[in-house]
Amino acid sequence: MTAITKYSRHSLAILAAILIAVWPLPGTIALRYTLLTLGGLSSVYIIIKNRGTIFTAEFRYVWILMSFFIWLIIHLVLLSSRFDQQLYELKGVWLRAFFSATFGIGLGLSLSQIEDRNKSDMANGIIIAGFFGLPLIFFLRYAQEIYITGNWLHANFFTQTYLSKTPVVVFGSLLPPLIFVKILQEPDGKKNIWIATGVVGISLVMFAHYFSNTKNGILYFMIMLAVFAIKLFKSRKHFANHTASKSSMILAVIALALISYGLISHIKKNTAWSEPWADFKIAVDIENNQYWKNSSKYGLPTNEHGLGVSETLYERVAWMVAGLHLIKEYPLGYGLLEHSFSALAKEKWADFNPKHVNGETRGSTHSGWTDFALGFGVPGLALVLIPFWASFFRAYYKHGFWPAYICWAVPLISAIYLTTEVAMDYFFEFLFFITALFSILTIKKSNHAQQKQ
Repeated sequence: MTAITKYSRHSLAILAAILIAVWPLPGTIALRYTLLTLGGLSSVYIIIKNRGTIFTAEFRYVWILMSFFIWLIIHLVLLSSRFDQQLYELKGVWLRAFFSATFGIGLGLSLSQIEDRNKSDMANGIIIAGFFGLPLIFFLRYAQEIYITGNWLHANFFTQTYLSKTPVVVFGSLLPPLIFVKILQEPDGKKNIWIATGVVGISLVMFAHYFSNTKNGILYFMIMLAVFAIKLFKSRKHFANHTASKSSMILAVIALALISYGLISHIKKNTAWSEPWADFKIAVDIENNQYWKNSSKYGLPTNEHGLGVSETLYERVAWMVAGLHLIKEYPLGYGLLEHSFSALAKEKWADFNPKHVNGETRGSTHSGWTDFALGFGVPGLALVLIPFWASFFRAYYKHGFWPAYICWAVPLISAIYLTTEVAMDYFFEFLFFITALFSILTIKKSNHAQQKQ
């Protein structure tokens, strides 16, 4: 192994960790460009060194993913609705997405070739540290606000750190499964370290979700916690060997109590949790309940109990349903990531107005996958979802840290991107990075990933 190869492997993990930590942070576009450029160029070297692998059948899902960029060019040349805007996105977000995918390929090849357990753990640990970025930055920024103002409680604090709740939902939700997998898989000697680390990490994530008031984030957090509890209970060795130290157990109990209190408080103060099914049935009927079209013209509907529906839940569902209707009529897409929905909705519904009564303009729905299909059609969506879910099915039959995490992350990310407004540049940059990474880590050449660690 050459020195430059060793350097590339270590540097890629560090670059990836920094990138994951700052990806959703406002004002970091120059740093993100730099990290993506360095990661992409380093990955090109690794890809060239492994050129024999990239032309094998196992690599086919990576080629499917990368063919999306060919589809982008075809769409621009032959199906363009707004050529200038599409070209602007192509030179911006999609160029960064291409570098992100290249970075993911190089990182995946690098990780899959580390055969030494200690070196593999070190590289994985560096990447996991990157996922601590958002919840840790959020907590430190909140602590700074307490110090400056002298007040302990700050409502809607996400606006001062990440501008919206969406980054907290996406990047905050990806840390708990990493910790859960480590706790379930680590040998007894290292388990205490990951229990203590897990208590800190999960508490930080819950803190970010609670003070951002993210209903999606809380929901997925509760589901993941329940799945982890079931897996932990089934793995009786975690109890029989008494692997957790008393101090770790005390910290775990304290964290669980605080998390439970936070969950209960969150549910009590959010009306969206009161009548979700009744509100959902009203929201899907977009023809008879048209508040979603024009909030200044139509009134907020009431549910079957005579109560006003939750505006948040209603809008999420109604806009998604409207988007699905448009996908049927425009299966090849409009061509834009952020504004395809509003453009197509105006063509179909004459009374559609994307501006809400508060002046906010919505060019997209609350569903990332819906917006993606509206922008780039069913073919574009398929070119991403096929390799993404192929990595899940291939990982399901493998052992090791990354296959286990992939089995957690793919359904989680799919659900988040379905129910969250992620039609923004860096969310899809990250998606192409993680899809390429997962696709590489599940190819047969990754022998170390097939062995039980």
